[in-house]
Amino acid sequence: HVDHPVTTWMEPPTMIAGLDPAYTHGGDASVMVIGRVGLASINGKSIKVCERLQTLFLDKEITDKSVDKSESIVKLTHDKLNEYNIEVRNLAVDVSGAAAFSSLLAREIGSGFLEVVFNAKPTDMWISKSDKRKCCDVYTNLVSELWHVGKPLIREGQIKGIDPDTVEEMCQRSYTGNDKVKITIESKKDMKKRIHRSCDRSDAFFCMLHMARAKHGLSSTEVSADHKALDSEMTELGR
Repeated sequence: HVDHPVTTWMEPPTMIAGLDPAYTHGGDASVMVIGRVGLASINGKSIKVCERLQTLFLDKEITDKSVDKSESIVKLTHDKLNEYNIEVRNLAVDVSGAAAFSSLLAREIGSGFLEVVFNAKPTDMWISKSDKRKCCDVYTNLVSELWHVGKPLIREGQIKGIDPDTVEEMCQRSYTGNDKVKITIESKKDMKKRIHRSCDRSDAFFCMLHMARAKHGLSSTEVSADHKALDSEMTELGR
């Protein structure tokens, strides 16, 4: 039910967003994902949930081609934050290899946004309520953590509103690793070479998810200990 919307919020949710400028470092498009996070009623329980609301391709909204593309994306980002009533501090931006873009964005909207560096060290958060391993002990880098740690969140119904195109894209990216070897997500370059397109919409989604986890207390409430069986079942469902 990952595509289902949240039907009952227990409190007014906080609007959040994730931005992947992508084209600045090997992607195909600049994507912004709008979402919200807060306490919701799921299967009779009150738990923290992250819901995707909109996936926006900012490139397609550029009308003046004479203006530098980065400046146009920055201006559109500013406009979208205002349109959806999102505070700058609730925006997470992939700045991997995009220092110039990050500086330009900071000048336009302020420096309070969360910078996400996919090749950075993973966080020290727990995997889930029952799996108390730290992410930095399980994953090789932050992008591997963000793409993989969503599994227990999905199983507990804590991720909602994902559109079919994003689901399909997420299932396309491969990874290596197991209980003895740290998990590593396939590089964007290798994925693009293999399937002939980039994973920009998913990267933007996972930036938003990182905001929910890092700043708003989203963590998996999963208590099952059979992680291997559940991961295998989700892989088959994705296929």
